Amino acid sequence: MYPFQKSKAVAVISVLAIFTGACVIVGWAFNLPGLETIFPQYDSMRFNTAICFTLLGSALLITQLKTKSYHQSLFILLSVLAALLGALSLSQDIFHYNAGIDQLVITDYKAITEKYPFPGRMATNVSACFLLFGLAFIGFTVKSRYVHTLSQYFLHVVSGIAAVAIMGYLYGLSLFYKLTFVGSMAVHTAILLFSTSVIASLLHPSLGIAKLFTGQLVGNRMARRLFILIVLMVIIFRSIRLQSQRYGISSAETGASLISVCFMFASLLLIWYTANWLNRIDLKRYQAEEEVKGMNEVLEERVEKRSAELFDLLEKYKESESKFRTAFELSAIGMALVSLDGKWLKVNKRLCEMVGYPEQELLSMTFMDITYPDDLEDNINTMKKAATGESGVYHVEKRYIHKNGSIVWANVNMTTVKDDQNKPLYLVSQIEDITETKKINARFKSIVESDFVAIKLNDIDGNIIYRSPSMQSINGWTDEEMNRSYFKLAHPDDLEMIKKAHREVSANPGKSVNIIYRILHKNGGYIWIESQLCNELSNPDLGAIITVTRDVTERKTIEDQLRKSEENYRSLIEHASDAIYLVDYEGNLTDANESMCKMTGYSRDELLHMNIEQLIDPEQLKTDPVQHGRRSPGQSVMRERRLVHKNGQLFEVEVNVKTFTDDRTLVIARDITDRKRMEAELREAELKFRTLAEKSMVGVYISQHERFTYINPRFAEIFGYEPNELINTPGSTIDLIINEEDQAKVRASIEARNRGEIESANYEVRGKRKDGTSNHVEFYGSRVMVNGQPAIIGTLLDITERKRAEAILIRSEANLKTIMDTTDSAYVLLDKKLRTIAYNHMAVKLGLSQYNHVPTKGEKLTDFLPKERLEQFIKNADEVLTGKNISYELNYPQADGSVLWYFVRLFPITNDKKEIFGLMIALSNITERKNAEENLRAAYNLIQDHISSIKEMAWKQSHLIRSPIANLKGLAALLKDNPSDDELLKFINIELERLDTVITDMAEDASNHAL
Repeated sequence: MYPFQKSKAVAVISVLAIFTGACVIVGWAFNLPGLETIFPQYDSMRFNTAICFTLLGSALLITQLKTKSYHQSLFILLSVLAALLGALSLSQDIFHYNAGIDQLVITDYKAITEKYPFPGRMATNVSACFLLFGLAFIGFTVKSRYVHTLSQYFLHVVSGIAAVAIMGYLYGLSLFYKLTFVGSMAVHTAILLFSTSVIASLLHPSLGIAKLFTGQLVGNRMARRLFILIVLMVIIFRSIRLQSQRYGISSAETGASLISVCFMFASLLLIWYTANWLNRIDLKRYQAEEEVKGMNEVLEERVEKRSAELFDLLEKYKESESKFRTAFELSAIGMALVSLDGKWLKVNKRLCEMVGYPEQELLSMTFMDITYPDDLEDNINTMKKAATGESGVYHVEKRYIHKNGSIVWANVNMTTVKDDQNKPLYLVSQIEDITETKKINARFKSIVESDFVAIKLNDIDGNIIYRSPSMQSINGWTDEEMNRSYFKLAHPDDLEMIKKAHREVSANPGKSVNIIYRILHKNGGYIWIESQLCNELSNPDLGAIITVTRDVTERKTIEDQLRKSEENYRSLIEHASDAIYLVDYEGNLTDANESMCKMTGYSRDELLHMNIEQLIDPEQLKTDPVQHGRRSPGQSVMRERRLVHKNGQLFEVEVNVKTFTDDRTLVIARDITDRKRMEAELREAELKFRTLAEKSMVGVYISQHERFTYINPRFAEIFGYEPNELINTPGSTIDLIINEEDQAKVRASIEARNRGEIESANYEVRGKRKDGTSNHVEFYGSRVMVNGQPAIIGTLLDITERKRAEAILIRSEANLKTIMDTTDSAYVLLDKKLRTIAYNHMAVKLGLSQYNHVPTKGEKLTDFLPKERLEQFIKNADEVLTGKNISYELNYPQADGSVLWYFVRLFPITNDKKEIFGLMIALSNITERKNAEENLRAAYNLIQDHISSIKEMAWKQSHLIRSPIANLKGLAALLKDNPSDDELLKFINIELERLDTVITDMAEDASNHAL
């Protein structure tokens, strides 16, 4: 609860209010008029008025009790009840109705008269007072100085109304204690309202009019004296008038004149009293000045003698004062002068930054306003000790509430400044922000007690003085089980190393040693431990050897596996079929495997004394030199080179070059001589593929690096171009044929396939035709490798008409059912709980054919989906209900061995407010398209098979031809020496026939392959 000023007067008045209210309640309950009126011959206090006094008196008493957790709730409840009772009673007078609360508990048997028309009802001014009283108490619970000030003035209004009523009773003016012509405020009600409202305003003595009477300045003291005298004058004048009327001393006119004359003399007496009081103060000041003058005359001689000394002291004082001001304003910690009642008198910039308040705003507050509630009571007790002067210096660790609501921890050192009579004047506070220190301590504690590392302290003999709780989580042993000794857990092979490290650290103060060793775990096995030992025996605060320990068993296991992996890697390189070698940044070979030696014809020792340029064709080096120097690590480059064999023969290789962080470059080389020969054959096969693709009714394309390397006529026709206009364009073809808003989507899909994250993708986008019009297209493409680089081969459909139909469907809900019943796609509309709302006849047909189930409205789709499809469907549905569109392909194997393919789209359904209330499932039969794509892929594979067969045939026939040709070359050389040798001619004819037979077989094989 918000802190209130404690005062015995508040407690006494609150008890008096409770007691008075209780007496009146008893009087009404047992029909005791004396308790109802308190003062005879005056109006009685109403029952509801007594209840309000009891409620407000209880609430006021709670503010003086020791704070409990439930006090604030009880305080608010009592205040709300009193305000509500006052508001209901007031509203009855304003709106002229009967709420039934006037005689809800008791019955007022007084006769209804013009003066008393509503038995049991509080007077209008009383109801207004209780409403303001309750609102003021409720406002005090709000942490806002503005609201507190407003609440304080509510109490002042109550005091004013009650004071006017009391004046009315004193001078017999009913207008003062009646707000309306019916009902009046009872005299004891007025007295009690005045006293409780005045006392309640002392809960915040620094606010409102209360501040005028509670201060200690001359003006405040004068205000208290004058107010008391004025009150006495009012009472005395009332008594004089009452007595003159009772004994007939004077008439009313004479009495009024007499009161005026008395008032004049009383005012003169008041002025005389005040003037004398101020004159006494001035006389004391004058006497003090005279004494000072006398002292000055006595001290003049001393001043002359010590002027030089005092001048030096003055200069030093000015310098000291300047240093103090500089230190105060520029101090790295908060500094403040605080009055004994907690008000900030002076604050420096650092304190303002610490709590987030500007200087002027902070000076208008007290330290209680920004103190954390739980620390407030201790702080107030400390202030009380300072006020009594029990001690001169105080220290407290506390929390402040920053203006933004955060908590600021601070160390506060307070020194009491006293006057010559040893009376405390104010406090000098040094406030150090320790919020970060608190956080660091918390972090350090979490580190010390974490399971990642363990900390222990050993004496010089190795006995454990302290160990963190995480030590047990590492080795499983408690302190008692270890018997406070750590050496006995060490592995026998590591024990001497541990003792040696301990001796070395013990002998050298400040020495730090890192060791890795094994210790026995409680489970019976050994674990690897890494420890950092540091000698702090000479540190008086520690006096121990600090050991920071962590479990590195897993790391040691990984290191062993890595070592074995390196051995396996070396073996793999040595037995690899590709040539593998390492070069430094200057191109010198530093390592090579056996395949490299076989490929180049050099031994390993020869290669290690060579530069890579010695192995490359000199002609190629002229146009494509080797780039030496350091490269960025991690770069991998694929390229082709022409190498020179040791025997001088040239051969083509494909190299994969990758640079490591140690400036070494790994090169993997593969002989591609045969591949080069087959590329021509591949081009021929490509021609066959192109012929097949160009007759397709769907768009077919092959793209690489966002450019088309091939498109068929249908693809170009969809966008209104000629094929050659879209192939190998200077820039990205995406910018040419894809709508700007969908270009990012297309690029993201292409990049995902190029990186290998997905193999295939299917998506719909808006296209741009050559004539500037737009269309809708559907892409389907799969990732393939072309010339060692990722490429995409796929098909394209023009879905403009389908999109137009879908748009018409969205615009016209009236035609939805007709369209759903006539489309060849199955549609199912579900709510957010996946219950069926609507479906078309194709959905019924699909349910019967694939699930043997007829869908019905209200049923859950998940109830009849098979388990293997259920989990993925629920996951997709959850994403769609967040606003995403999802599409994928689904297949259904049939009994005859065929497969039906469906393209499934899930998209959210929204209302006019764009709120998602369900999702739509659309299933389109794409079996025909999938079969066409499969046929296209099969044709592509068939071409690849033909190419392989051609390669195999060429290889086989080359060996068959080589033998007759070799024989013919040898016989031709012999025939040159002896042209008339008939035997040689016979052999030549035989070899020519063999060659003819081979060529004939080749023709037949080629014919068979062509077929």
